[in-house]
Amino acid sequence: MRIREVQIHNYRSIADERVVLGGYSLLIGANNAGKSNLIDAIRTFYEKDLKFDVGRDLPKFASLDNESWVEIEYQLSPYEASTIKPEYLADGGRCRVRRWFYPQDKAKAGFLGYENNSLSENMFYGWKNVGQAKLGSVIYVPATSRLDEHTKLSGPSALRDLINDILKSIVKSSAAYIELRNQFKTFESLVKLEETPDKRSLGGLEGRINDELGEWGAKFNLEVVSPEVEEIIKTLIKHSIVDSSLDVPLESSAFGHGFQRHLILTLIRISASYTSPDPEPKKREFAPDLQLLLFEEPEAFLHPQQQDVLDANLRVLAAQEGRQVLIATHSSQFVSYNTDDLVDLVRLFRNDGRTCARQISRDQLKEVFEDNLAITELVGAVKDIPDRGDIDSQLEHAMEGVRHFLWLNPERSALFFADLVLIVEGLSEQVLVKYLIKTGEIKAPTKWAFVLETWGIYNMHRFMNLLGALGIKHAVLYDDDGTKEGAQKIKQEKLASLIEKSRNGSTVGIDSIPGNLESFLGIEIDKDDRWKKAAKILLRAMSGKILPERLDAFKAKVGKLLRGADE
Repeated sequence: MRIREVQIHNYRSIADERVVLGGYSLLIGANNAGKSNLIDAIRTFYEKDLKFDVGRDLPKFASLDNESWVEIEYQLSPYEASTIKPEYLADGGRCRVRRWFYPQDKAKAGFLGYENNSLSENMFYGWKNVGQAKLGSVIYVPATSRLDEHTKLSGPSALRDLINDILKSIVKSSAAYIELRNQFKTFESLVKLEETPDKRSLGGLEGRINDELGEWGAKFNLEVVSPEVEEIIKTLIKHSIVDSSLDVPLESSAFGHGFQRHLILTLIRISASYTSPDPEPKKREFAPDLQLLLFEEPEAFLHPQQQDVLDANLRVLAAQEGRQVLIATHSSQFVSYNTDDLVDLVRLFRNDGRTCARQISRDQLKEVFEDNLAITELVGAVKDIPDRGDIDSQLEHAMEGVRHFLWLNPERSALFFADLVLIVEGLSEQVLVKYLIKTGEIKAPTKWAFVLETWGIYNMHRFMNLLGALGIKHAVLYDDDGTKEGAQKIKQEKLASLIEKSRNGSTVGIDSIPGNLESFLGIEIDKDDRWKKAAKILLRAMSGKILPERLDAFKAKVGKLLRGADE
């Protein structure tokens, strides 16, 4: 079983939002966008170390009703679908459950199932605790998680659960455990006879008590019992971390945060691989298998290479049956690893103090790819489009997905966290705009503007479609190449038309540079490769060798786009 959809109503900054989850999903967005609130809503649903608090969790904005709840829709395996009560089963092997947080009247307390596709007034499987037990379990790793919380043996932890699972299977037929029990019996018989220097013993204490109880027809007995599995784990097992160089055990605090977080994930991943789903029960009862890992800022304290290893480990975990991963991240490096499936990216942002969620559905992604392929009709034959190759038309949608994955490297993936993205045609425009913003010569009115270069005008509409689908505000600046003639001029006009056609609700401005950047700035540069040309333009700007009136005109054009206005 896996979670397919989460709908949150009136919880903290979330008024009413719905997100669809895959096996491995990412929550992305700027600070204070609401990523932790979404994760906490799921934790509150499961009561994973968090219970609903009216003062903290009811939204502070005015709402249409005075209710707070979370609904989760689950995708069942074929076997699970065959064992669930028929009234709970929806089309496609799904079931849906709502948990009311507020108002907390007895009629709505607990988990309410959807019966025959409608919200029921009946508890899911009759009782609150029974219903919750049938919805899987949650592991939560906060951004500031301490290793001790996941390795303690005195209470719930990943390490204790792992050891417990192993020992319970071992002691059933363990010769060592049988020997331990026999040794305790021997120890009991001997220790009761042993005396302190003043002649006291456990056997003597037992005898004195029984002397007083004789007339009551009862007997008092002292026993030394062998420990059960839980007691062995809690009191007899210890763990330590040994420094390989010093060959001495050290406190976990002596190791870096990156090491600690890696060890936490290692315990979780090994636990998931060791704990295989239970065999089919003798009675066909609904007992689904789901373990959801909620991981906040998994990239914290890790350098890029370690993030790569962590991402690979999370993918292994998410690929297992009955396992699911949802992370909240601020890392463009981490996001870039996961752009091969854009539908699993959930972007959160604030609008008038409320958290909004945007993600691309499968159908929307198909539409985006189809819009992207409109360049074939506008520009001409496939051979005229750079970096396209001889590709069968049936593979075009797949190829669009590959293009996005290749384009969205760690640098470009930072666009997902921007307040506004300025889309420019090439590297020269990008480095010049970034330099002018850095030096304060262009004032960016937004908290953070990201300058995205697209390797040419052919790709600009693709990024417009992607940003529009995710609700990311963006502006566009391209060269109109007005000096071109004939077929080249017609092609350029078609490209400009395609950019205008790709305008969407998140497009705040479109403008063009007459001719190209060099001619607009009044400088002559040989047709070098893009890196040399960008370096030469930047050097001229830094050394003051661009005519002030030309540079001012460029700054005015860019500044207007960053303010969200068309030319």
